[in-house]
Amino acid sequence: MNNRTDRLNHSSGRVGQDSTRISELTQRETQCLDLVAEGKSSWSIGLILGISENTVNFHLKNACKKFNTNSRFVAVRKAINARLINP
Repeated sequence: MNNRTDRLNHSSGRVGQDSTRISELTQRETQCLDLVAEGKSSWSIGLILGISENTVNFHLKNACKKFNTNSRFVAVRKAINARLINP
């Protein structure tokens, strides 16, 4: 793809060339994103999964990196678009 297409895919929230990295979400990253989609806080997610709030944030930050975003909510939207989670 050319740069213009890459930018269009990125700006529209489509998966594009990052699909390989996105499909490599860990089970924990997927669980955390799924619970964020349900409106849960990091603290609540930690209680549900039996892990610390810091560990939840670690997994969410890793998922955000894979989706090339700094926002957990954008990462959730991209995960839904990629059909990795089904809220």
